Amino acid sequence: MQKKKSSLDWLVASRGYAMFGVFLGHLMISYRIDADMTSLITVGRFLEPTFVPFFVMLTGAFYQRGKNRFRSYAWLKFSQRMIPFYFYLLLVLPFHFIFMPEADPLKWLPMYVVAVPYLSWPTWFLAALFISEIIYFFLQPFGKSKPKIILLALTCYTLGWLYNHYLFELPPVASLIGLVSMLHASLVFCGFFFVGMLLKPFIMRFSRWPTYKVVLLGCLCLALMTPGVLLNSFTVPPEGHYRALFSQEMVIISAGQYGNYFWFLSSTLFGAGTLLCISRLIPVTAIMRTCGDQSLLLLGLNAIFHGVLNSYIVEYFPPPANTLLWTLPYTLVLAMVSMLICLPVAIILSRYLPQLTGRPMLSGPWLPAIYHKPAPSPKR
Repeated sequence: MQKKKSSLDWLVASRGYAMFGVFLGHLMISYRIDADMTSLITVGRFLEPTFVPFFVMLTGAFYQRGKNRFRSYAWLKFSQRMIPFYFYLLLVLPFHFIFMPEADPLKWLPMYVVAVPYLSWPTWFLAALFISEIIYFFLQPFGKSKPKIILLALTCYTLGWLYNHYLFELPPVASLIGLVSMLHASLVFCGFFFVGMLLKPFIMRFSRWPTYKVVLLGCLCLALMTPGVLLNSFTVPPEGHYRALFSQEMVIISAGQYGNYFWFLSSTLFGAGTLLCISRLIPVTAIMRTCGDQSLLLLGLNAIFHGVLNSYIVEYFPPPANTLLWTLPYTLVLAMVSMLICLPVAIILSRYLPQLTGRPMLSGPWLPAIYHKPAPSPKR
């Protein structure tokens, strides 16, 4: 049955474009360091400050706390984020055993006790969302006016940035604590939640903006984002630190690598704004709207490509020539093909396990509802 069209279809599709950015970014970083993909690295620097904050701000814009008590709320969020988090581990494990048995994937399973998804790294976002939404439960009621929301957003962002910026000067245990359920990202995420809360009225009006105004705003956001991306610089981690596993040339939110306070802030805010404008300008297609609907499932399925299949893709399907004119379009096509391969799997999973779409109150053929809305308290 075809879905009825809505004036906010472009916003649903925007999550699909953001997911494409996730597939693209994870494919780009799969090229070996010695492959000299300088052009891709330059493009890749624009991806992470755009797509992750965009998802988080959208979550904040449409956040619904309801009248749940904390216990019910915590179980709801655990059902929405962490049950899919562990399901995707089960999904990706067979691929590790088949394609990378020498890596002994079982030795990494204890890390999942503290929600560090070594084998299914893209799902770090779900763990970070969970702990952030728990913290946000206590902070959100204080945002009763625009000045208070702005103050809360800046406070959360600043504290999160300070922790990650000075992490190397703290005792080693601070790094380990920060990895538990991606706690190191929680305050920055809360800051983005408040930004989304602030922007929701604008987003609702944005659907009615004329095209020329959207184009002008998009160009302005891109122009303001670019210096934040290109001028940002990052601290080299000490030898043996987990951040040494990542490139030191770009923002990597999953590792707490933000760089300069102002450049990171401007690149994330204006990067999200750029994607919002692009999503508004591109005609909505059924495929991208479906990708938006299935974005959480596509995120989990991307773990199969990120952790296993991408290394084979870049080895057996290298670009014909190492120039930006070849590598970028070629990598764009490979990323889109990867996502479209995952899409039918996501649709099937959403049909049989609708709980994986962030709606644990639904029941499906394979699993009953795992969250039940508490009955209202009797009136006295």
